[in-house]
Amino acid sequence: MLTCVTALYDIGREAIDGRSILEYTSYLKKTLQSIKVPTIVFLDPTLKLKDAILLIDSSIIVLEIPFEETVMWQYKDRIDTILKTVRHKNPRDITNRISGYCMIQYNKFDFLERAITINPFNSTQFCWIDAGLSRFFDTSKQYTSRNIYSAKFHVQTSYSTIPQLLPDTYIGTNTCILKGGCWYMDTTSFRLVRDEVMRIWNKEMMSMGRIDNEQIALAVAYQKIPDIFQLCVSDDQIGKIFSEIFITI
Repeated sequence: MLTCVTALYDIGREAIDGRSILEYTSYLKKTLQSIKVPTIVFLDPTLKLKDAILLIDSSIIVLEIPFEETVMWQYKDRIDTILKTVRHKNPRDITNRISGYCMIQYNKFDFLERAITINPFNSTQFCWIDAGLSRFFDTSKQYTSRNIYSAKFHVQTSYSTIPQLLPDTYIGTNTCILKGGCWYMDTTSFRLVRDEVMRIWNKEMMSMGRIDNEQIALAVAYQKIPDIFQLCVSDDQIGKIFSEIFITI
């Protein structure tokens, strides 16, 4: 069985690029209405959305955790300092404009770990889906998961061969060679990837006074543990990996 994991937090994005939390709330509801798979939603309690989400499907598990209690919050001051003092290649990119963005992106790995630890649906496979994933698939249909098992970390990319990516030249480019919207994996491959991503976050980013989003860290991680990854190659946003995971009902 597959468990999907997602999250919705208000990071104050609307003031930065105009994308409101109301838009993302709508995206999340459409995502949950369309994807009929056992799902755990990590939720910002200030949004007061738990009851509305449970009305979509009472089997959804909603875990409300304040942003300040998520694992990445400990880095907020360090991120703020980097954003204020470092000259960024792409200063208009959301990654370089608000600390909450990087925190919520890397929190994906902790949310997945929490879901795997409690494993309420006794799953062997886990899938991360962004709350806004409904922007990229036909929400007039409903989907369930295929009968899948893989010991790899599946991620979508438009590259059939990943070029050599060095931390010193790749971190800070905001060039997302691996996609962040949808992944699936077993617990072993997830933890290997998670550990390498967090090593990169701490050793290649925080301690070096530089920053980039989780898609960049995944691509750097791929350089070290490529055998743990399975690339789903397509030029669109999620189509290839989505079709591997889900079928229409």
